[in-house]
Amino acid sequence: MGAWVPTVLKPGIKAIWILRSANVTYHRPAFQGQPLALTGHIQSEGGEWEPVTVAVEALSADGDLLVSGEFKVIPLPTDKFKKVAGLNKLPPNWQQFLET
Repeated sequence: MGAWVPTVLKPGIKAIWILRSANVTYHRPAFQGQPLALTGHIQSEGGEWEPVTVAVEALSADGDLLVSGEFKVIPLPTDKFKKVAGLNKLPPNWQQFLET
């Protein structure tokens, strides 16, 4: 979620968001088969190609906080990511967000 939040909320930046650091707190267990509500927002940001801090939460169906986290992610241009990852093209489900 830490990488997809800026992908969706900052669509003008066509980048793969790479994890720089993470801080996660597990408050309560999440049980298999139980629905979760996931939320995320951009907590702080700099310039267009600078790191972004994303805050995320996972809540139970009853609204209990299960997990909270703060992720610092940096944007990597898609052409550079493809070169580093040895890809000729991005997976189809990524293309809608990352390629013009």
